[in-house]
Amino acid sequence: MSCDTFISTQQSSCSGHMLLDPDLCCVQIKDDVDMIERNKDEEAKRFQSHSIHFDFGLLVRIKECMVDLSSNCMELALKESEDAKETASVRSAGAPQVAGAPSRTLWRVFQLAFRVYNFAGGQDERADRLTAILAREIEAKTRAVARRPLKSNGQSQTVFPCRRTCSD
Repeated sequence: MSCDTFISTQQSSCSGHMLLDPDLCCVQIKDDVDMIERNKDEEAKRFQSHSIHFDFGLLVRIKECMVDLSSNCMELALKESEDAKETASVRSAGAPQVAGAPSRTLWRVFQLAFRVYNFAGGQDERADRLTAILAREIEAKTRAVARRPLKSNGQSQTVFPCRRTCSD
C-alpha cells in the first residue's frame, strides 16, 4: 500500500471509531515515527548498505497528513454540530433533545487536535482556525448547559459543567 493510499484511506474514515479514544488515532503512528526519527542515522546507514534510498522527508509528510486528518475531523464535527442545532430549532418544544452527543464529539475532536498538535509540533493555518472555532463551540455548549434549569423536587436547579447542582 502506498503512502498516498494509506493517507486517503485514513482521511475518508474520519469518524466514530477513531474518535472513541483519541489516543488510538495518534499513539501508534507517533510511536513509530518517533522511533524512526530517533534511529534515523543508523537506519540510513543500514539502508544505504543495501542500496536502498529512504526519503526521511516522508516523516514530515506523515505529520502534515495527520494535521490534515485532524482538520477534516474538526470540520466534520462542526458540521454535525451545526446540523444538530438546525434540527433542534426545527424540533417541537415538547420533543426530547439529546444535547450530550454533539458536545462529547466536539470534545473528542478537540482532544484529537491537541494530540496531533503535540505529535506534529504545530498546526497549519486551517487547523488553527478550526481549533479556535471548535473551542468557541465547546465553550458555548458548556455555557448553555450551565444555564439550563432543571426541575427536581419542585425546585429549579442549575447544572454546572463540573456536574454540581446549586439551588436557585
